[in-house]
Amino acid sequence: MLRSEPTRFDVPHEAAAWFDLRRLSWKQLREARKLQAKEQRQIAKDFGAEFVAALTAGKVDEEGVRRLMREQQYKVENFDMGNLLESGIAAWSYEEPVEKDTLEQLDERTAVWAAQQIIDLTKPPSEEEEKKSSPDSTTP
Repeated sequence: MLRSEPTRFDVPHEAAAWFDLRRLSWKQLREARKLQAKEQRQIAKDFGAEFVAALTAGKVDEEGVRRLMREQQYKVENFDMGNLLESGIAAWSYEEPVEKDTLEQLDERTAVWAAQQIIDLTKPPSEEEEKKSSPDSTTP
């Protein structure tokens, strides 16, 4: 599916404020993840090799790691927020235009909310959601 038209979301913590948000492409999501991973690697380097080794020492629960990765895959912390906001906000109710410098002026609560909405709008349905929406699924 190609990206759809923007969808309007009311900002829950600001009366009368709204954002028109776009579904992102796979490439835009990959870029936002890549930027965030780069920043996280730098933070790990700053801690030092001994600290990272201590965190990764011990027996690894492979299934637990896979489950955690699935659960964490679409958390806002795994994406570069600026990249998400620049790519995903088509319009808003504020007087200022949607531009890089005005996006950077958003308060953190609104920025995190908008970024999570963009992710939720973009991510594919989970296996559970797929099963619920499939024509063969029976509802009690």
